[in-house]
Amino acid sequence: MNTMTHQPNKTCRFFEFGTAPQAGALGYYLAKTECGTEQEMQEKFADQDVILVCGASLAWQPGGFEYAVFVPAPRYRVLGLHKTIGWYQKAIDAGLWPRGDKGQLSECIWIIQDAKVNRITLTQHKLRDLPLDTSGFDASQHAIAAELARLGLLERIDAVSQQEFDPSASFENPRQAIDQILQQPDPHQALMAVVETNVRAGETGFASELIAEYGRT
Repeated sequence: MNTMTHQPNKTCRFFEFGTAPQAGALGYYLAKTECGTEQEMQEKFADQDVILVCGASLAWQPGGFEYAVFVPAPRYRVLGLHKTIGWYQKAIDAGLWPRGDKGQLSECIWIIQDAKVNRITLTQHKLRDLPLDTSGFDASQHAIAAELARLGLLERIDAVSQQEFDPSASFENPRQAIDQILQQPDPHQALMAVVETNVRAGETGFASELIAEYGRT
């Protein structure tokens, strides 16, 4: 069994014992464990985009192993405050316990907890959407995020058609660039790509204006 790089296809892949961190680094998280032979796992997960990390051998089944099943981590954005009217009460009704600091001028920091005391922390901007970092989330935290998406606080990025973004495109002004940057799954990364492109082209003034405009959003 060989560790492989991630390919965007729906087929299970087998990783060797001890490579769970590599599966996590590829954007997958541990969803459950399954027991069986490699052939049985291949048949069960043949058409699914999962990583099966081999674990301990099974004393009662020759050729059998315990496999950690890693599935792709969904990507979300936290919708701006003006888009999420009523989500707080919906979360309460759904059995979640949101608490946060609304005192900041531009952002709210929310801690969302479920009945098992699992929780996630997220930042909500008043005007623009922000990407949610789900690295390190376990299955229960992903379940909270999925519920928040259902309630309208989060939006699945991979379920949204994204505008093709070219950091080397010509923009009439910094505001036009920012409007497109904010539509990207990771606005900060998109900003840095545009800034780097302009610096390389000698447009340091535009790059500085772009950073300043982004800071005002």
